Amino acid sequence: MFTLISALFHLHVMRRGVFLTGHAGLTLAADFRRMPRLILGSFARLSALLSTLNGRIARSAESEIAL
Repeated sequence: MFTLISALFHLHVMRRGVFLTGHAGLTLAADFRRMPRLILGSFARLSALLSTLNGRIARSAESEIAL
């Protein structure tokens, strides 16, 4: 579970251009200044994903009961 959450966080961070090297990246200090917002954004995205998944499971269970 930890590995999955870690991988999703790293994907979230990389998609926003943090911790990139070369001409595409910013300084390390600038990347670290962005971390609090990225951490909160990652948790918000994970929460939304779990909420959507929970809603789909509930609708699926309701449709099976109706059959």
